[in-house]
Amino acid sequence: IRVIVLSSVVSLLLLIFSPISLYSQNKIFDFETISYLSVPNFFIVDSNSIFGINYSLFKNPDGNDCVFKFVRYNLEDGSINEELDSDISQGNDCYRPKLMYKNGNDLITISELSNVNSEVNDKISLTIHSDFKSKTYFEKNIPPTKRILNDIVRPFIDNSFYKLDYITSNTNGYFLTYNLYKYKIDNQELEKELVNNQIVNSQLTFNILAFDNENYFTTINIFNKVISYDEVVDTMSKFVIYRFNKLNYSMDTLLIDNEFTYFFPKTFEKDNKIYIAVSKQDSSTKNIYLLDNKLTIFCYDIELNILEKVKDLEFKNKVLVNDIHYDEYSNHLYFYGSSFDSSKSIADGTYSDYWISEFDEEFDLLNELNWKETNIERLNETVYNLKSENESLILVLQELDIINSNNSKSTFIKIEKELISNIHKLDSTFKFLIYPNPTSSFINIKTLGLPYNLELYDYSGRKVMEKIEIFEIDYSLDISKLPQGLYTLKVDNKGIIKSKNLIIKK
Repeated sequence: IRVIVLSSVVSLLLLIFSPISLYSQNKIFDFETISYLSVPNFFIVDSNSIFGINYSLFKNPDGNDCVFKFVRYNLEDGSINEELDSDISQGNDCYRPKLMYKNGNDLITISELSNVNSEVNDKISLTIHSDFKSKTYFEKNIPPTKRILNDIVRPFIDNSFYKLDYITSNTNGYFLTYNLYKYKIDNQELEKELVNNQIVNSQLTFNILAFDNENYFTTINIFNKVISYDEVVDTMSKFVIYRFNKLNYSMDTLLIDNEFTYFFPKTFEKDNKIYIAVSKQDSSTKNIYLLDNKLTIFCYDIELNILEKVKDLEFKNKVLVNDIHYDEYSNHLYFYGSSFDSSKSIADGTYSDYWISEFDEEFDLLNELNWKETNIERLNETVYNLKSENESLILVLQELDIINSNNSKSTFIKIEKELISNIHKLDSTFKFLIYPNPTSSFINIKTLGLPYNLELYDYSGRKVMEKIEIFEIDYSLDISKLPQGLYTLKVDNKGIIKSKNLIIKK
């Protein structure tokens, strides 16, 4: 599906959008219409502009339709300040962008050979864009290799980057073949080195995440297996983590079994840690496509090689998270994607609303926004991408007609952060303390936010205790009958919900 950036003006938008529209409450603008360009495959905020790589809808005179352009959009008025034919491809080979990021003052694009019939489909290119010019480095000539269908590419660290190729085979059971390559610039070309190869037993479904720093390259595998016995289908899950040492090429393995099934992982990175948000489903759930209003957050520390559960999150409606953005200016987190208020699954094809949720560093919910632009139920409205600058958020909104899939559109908008925060302003005076923590028999809860309700959840997300309408500033809660483990305490004061982790030791 080719998505076109539509033209419109701010005044017209404010007139035609409904009264409940987010647009009518915020300063917003559309970017200038570019009829021959699709929405950017990737983009980054660079100073007072957006720099992206766009697929061009015009073919070259030779008939080649693999045409990409580097485009710089002005954040003040949406005009184009720079437009440059990209040089990510070579000869008749078609390369398509895989990753875009900033490296100091340089803007880096990593692209991958995408010729369907090519025998060397694992080749990549690296483009460095600086001062309105770009330079692309291609791999050295190598013998033909097997075409790779699944891979993950990481950004530059210490003038090199890593690429993980993985191939699934079910000839004699389910296996994954891992090939880990290291790339670095050698004169005018990319030098490629195979640094690790292994074959691991797999399950029927899996998600693979990659993360690295100066010392280690780590893959986090989320395996889910379907077990059939006596016509009963059940699920179980496990995390398998492989940490590759970049200095001595050794490998550490960490295995964590879980009683739950985790799907749709989304990640963000901060302080040499990777945070993973997953949809959690228990063994009674048979359809992986059923959405939920809950997410579970895990944190992996790459230096310590430890994976820990951080928190369970709960939203107003069922959500499908498109991605997570960490805002370095405010240290806040933005979860974004689609919100569903129906009982249908995503496999049914149903309408959705635009959705953004804002969290602080402790994963406490600050704001949750759900909005739609029409009353037409066949539209699937999604916040497709989100970036931030100092005072604003840059969004790509995507609208898809689920009846007529060719009728789709995308729009760039800019929203002031403070205007979003003021839509559902929470009472920042509500706070509570718990002590002692860890504990074995009781905890004290201290708060001025009266009355309040509390709920206590165990590690699996099961509610183990509930108290309603507590009017005591200092309240003692007996937890002596509960087994040791990690718990989450939720306190609800007049609709404002905050939570803290509680450790019970015996």
